[in-house]
Amino acid sequence: KQKMSTVRQEVELLYNYLKLQKQCYGNHFEYKISIENGVGEIYIPRLSLQPLVENSIAHGVHGAESRQEKIKIRINVYLSADGQMINLEVFDNGPGIKPEILALLPDKLPPPAPGEKSQGNRLAVKNISDRLKHTYNGQYSFTIESIPYEKTLMKIVIPVIYTDESDGGGILKNV
Repeated sequence: KQKMSTVRQEVELLYNYLKLQKQCYGNHFEYKISIENGVGEIYIPRLSLQPLVENSIAHGVHGAESRQEKIKIRINVYLSADGQMINLEVFDNGPGIKPEILALLPDKLPPPAPGEKSQGNRLAVKNISDRLKHTYNGQYSFTIESIPYEKTLMKIVIPVIYTDESDGGGILKNV
């Protein structure tokens, strides 16, 4: 089972996902995807961006509806200044994350108690964090900042890899 995909593949998936969400939520959110030239063939863990964008929509749109505002979602993918790392950012101006929850993210939030309603962000963010740990053996960062109705920024920084290591082919070019 393929565990990695290219930035290009992830962005195509994201565009399709956002197109479907626009049909559901219409004018309640807008988005912009900015991808630096030359990063399309870099490999990243599958479903690194879409679950973060899904959280922005799921939590942001409901908060925006009550305030009659439009959520703005920005997805940025770019290289670090030295070209060694790739930055994946998902930003929104939604209701944000409660400080007591934020303090436990991305990987310390316990699963919901039996009978408690599960919140998707608990699983998605934890899942991404676990996959980053497994894939990059500590050579990554996953940070989340949140100021209610101003910004929530989820940022992943991982090493640049130009081949899918999960196919048994090894690293062709790891810059």
